[in-house]
Amino acid sequence: MMAFGLLCIIAVVAVVQAQIPCDDAYGQFCPEAVGWKVGDCLDEHKAELPQLCLDFINLTETCKSDIMKHCADKAYTGELISCLTEWTKPEDLSEECKEKLPKKETKKERGQTKEQRANANRRRRIRNQAAREARDQAGL
Repeated sequence: MMAFGLLCIIAVVAVVQAQIPCDDAYGQFCPEAVGWKVGDCLDEHKAELPQLCLDFINLTETCKSDIMKHCADKAYTGELISCLTEWTKPEDLSEECKEKLPKKETKKERGQTKEQRANANRRRRIRNQAAREARDQAGL
C-alpha cells in the first residue's frame, strides 16, 4: 500500500512538472545546461529544432529583460510562461514581451454556448450544494 502511495506521488509530480516545447531538443543536445545556457546551446542547433521550440526561444529572447527582472530562475523552464502570464502583472512587462506571450482565451473564444455555460453552472451549483451538505453532516 505504501509503495502504491509513493507511485501516486511520483506520477502526480511528473504530471505537474511543466514542460517547454524544447524538452526533446534540450534532452538531446543540452542535457547538462541550465538557465540561459540552455538557450545558448539550443541556438547552436537551430536547424534541427521544431518550430514550436524556435518560437519558444524567440519568446524567451524577446522577453529576456522581463524574465531577468521578474522570473530570473525560470529561464528555459516549464514555469516560465506561468511566471510571465500569471505571476507577473501585465503592466510590469515590456510591450514587446506582452505581444509575444500567448493570449488568454475568453469563454466566447473557447466556443462555449449558452447551454454549455448553463450546464456548467448547474453542475457547479450541485457540487457546491453537495460540499455544503457533507460539511454539515461532518459538523464543520
